[in-house]
Amino acid sequence: MLELRASKIGGCVRAYILDLRDPAEDVVTPRQQLYFDVGKCLEPVIMKHSGYHASMLFGDEVEVRVDLGNGLVLTGHPDSANGDLVIECKTMRSFAYRMMEKNGFKTQFPQYLMQGSVYCRGLDKAGVKYLCLDKDASHIKEIIVPWSTLEPYFEKAVANARTIHRWVDKKRLPGKDEALAPWYCSAAYCRHTDCRYHFVNRNERNKAWKSKKK
Repeated sequence: MLELRASKIGGCVRAYILDLRDPAEDVVTPRQQLYFDVGKCLEPVIMKHSGYHASMLFGDEVEVRVDLGNGLVLTGHPDSANGDLVIECKTMRSFAYRMMEKNGFKTQFPQYLMQGSVYCRGLDKAGVKYLCLDKDASHIKEIIVPWSTLEPYFEKAVANARTIHRWVDKKRLPGKDEALAPWYCSAAYCRHTDCRYHFVNRNERNKAWKSKKK
């Protein structure tokens, strides 16, 4: 059985496949661990200032498992739920927050929508409420995304999962998802320097991606 994390399914499938081929490579760096730990510490604060009690946080007690058949499962740990909505706490720096306001949540954070769609399906909820904290400006923005909007992202998550499942045991890799922003291929986000997209024609791809988003 292959279990794939909802928090990673919206990223680069090539990187996920390489991580699965060599689990030793799928290691969180101290910097990444610090980032994740800070985010976890802020979740009760985000909940409190959004009008919820911190005791509503699930922690690791609630696990979503969406069986896609053929030994393939999407898993994850949602932050919370209230009524018909999944609740996801997201922290970001002001730059990312401003880009979200400029480009829209769907353009800036499609990976969050894929993650949320898996939780929504697994918990049988009507949508997801994202509580987005601007850590620099101390501001929280609530964004509610209904299932009707999330459903295409769930279909994309399933497609990514099946692509990973199909390629994980092969020697070759699938092509790059052109919908991914070029920064996915930078050293700050990907350790797989042997991938042919790593830093290759980065400026050209940046220009092409920005032009595509206009």
